[in-house]
Amino acid sequence: MPDVMGEIGLTRGGFYKHFESKDALVAAAVTQAFREHLDRLDAFSEAHDHDPIATRQAFVDFCLSFAHRDNPGDGCPSAFASGISRTEPGSAPRVAYTEGMRTLLAVLAERTATDEADAAVQRERIICDFSILVGALLLARATAGDCLSEEFLAAARDRLAQ
Repeated sequence: MPDVMGEIGLTRGGFYKHFESKDALVAAAVTQAFREHLDRLDAFSEAHDHDPIATRQAFVDFCLSFAHRDNPGDGCPSAFASGISRTEPGSAPRVAYTEGMRTLLAVLAERTATDEADAAVQRERIICDFSILVGALLLARATAGDCLSEEFLAAARDRLAQ
C-alpha cells in the first residue's frame, strides 16, 4: 500500500481518508471500470442511431480489438475477473463486480435486443456471447506477443458474427 500511495502522491493516512479499506478501493475501481464500459456501450449505441445489430457489432469489435487487449486498465471489467474470483462472497469487491455485471448485461440486452426472440432467449444469448468475448479477451491478453493471441481474438470475433 505505501508504494501505491507514493505513486499517486498520498500518504497512507491520505488513503484512509478516501477509502475505509483496500477492499473499498478495489470495489471503487471495479465500479469505475463498469461505468466506463457502460459509457462506451452508450456511445456505440448513439453512434449507430440505436441500431441493436450495429451497436452489438461495435461493442464486440472494440472488446476484441488489439488496442483493448493491450490496455486492460482502460475501463475493462474483465481485467478484474480473476482477482475478484478469489475474494469472499459478500466482500465489497465481489458485490461491486456482481452488481456491475448485472447492470452491464441488462444494458447490453437493452442496447442489442432484437424482436427475434423473447427476453429469456435474448438474455441467454447475451450471457453466452459475453462469456465468449471475455474468455477470448483474457486468453488473448495472457498470450499477447504470440500469434495465438490474435487467433483467440479472431476466432471469437468470427463466432460472434454468426
